[in-house]
Amino acid sequence: MKNDRGFTLLELIIVVVVIGILASLALPNYMRVTERARAAEAKSILGAIRSSQYRQMAMYGNYTNDYGSLDMNVSTPMYFGTPTAVQGGDCSSNGGQSSGCLGYIQRNTYQGQDGQYWVAIDVNGNITFDGCATDPSCAYLQ
Repeated sequence: MKNDRGFTLLELIIVVVVIGILASLALPNYMRVTERARAAEAKSILGAIRSSQYRQMAMYGNYTNDYGSLDMNVSTPMYFGTPTAVQGGDCSSNGGQSSGCLGYIQRNTYQGQDGQYWVAIDVNGNITFDGCATDPSCAYLQ
């Protein structure tokens, strides 16, 4: 009597197909979660910019365009470029705000290249995303 051990080729193919199906279902969800976590970094930095801009307005009577002069201490962004402070003006060409913009930040993509979408904050604390039509990673934030 022959003692057969192991799996047949058909069984192995079925396992590989099932794993492939499960991976294809999980990958979009994983991408969405990771991009939302990265966007949380921008929201945190922009919230600090907004608070600092409010203090700037209270002390000097105006907002500033100089990010370095803001009284805040945030770490260097890992997934975004250098934040930009705005004097409560127009960020429509950068961050998507038409007026009242206090700051914006641009998403970095792979190999340190600038991304295509921007995150901006206005005087009311509204955070908007701009440029999502050309950056597929931004689509996960909608």
